[in-house]
Amino acid sequence: MKEYKVNTTTFSSTKKRNKSILIIKSDSDFKVGDDLELICFAYGNYYHESEDKVLLDGDGPWGYLEITDKDNADRLKTKITCVLSASEVNEGGKS
Repeated sequence: MKEYKVNTTTFSSTKKRNKSILIIKSDSDFKVGDDLELICFAYGNYYHESEDKVLLDGDGPWGYLEITDKDNADRLKTKITCVLSASEVNEGGKS
């Protein structure tokens, strides 16, 4: 399984299924069907969602992110379903 660090905003949106993850890396060796584990990471720190909940704008409760180590960071497991080059993404995904 390959690991990939994802910033906290993208991680939260992906976890809630509000957003798909898009990885653009010209030197990646990702292939369709590969197992991928997304790790919550930002500003040089790993994060995990606290058991304490925060109510924001009446849409919560939302989890509060706490700094942790790599072993305890929040993770999402997924499979790669599509691989595009940077030029394909910049052209709107046309191939």
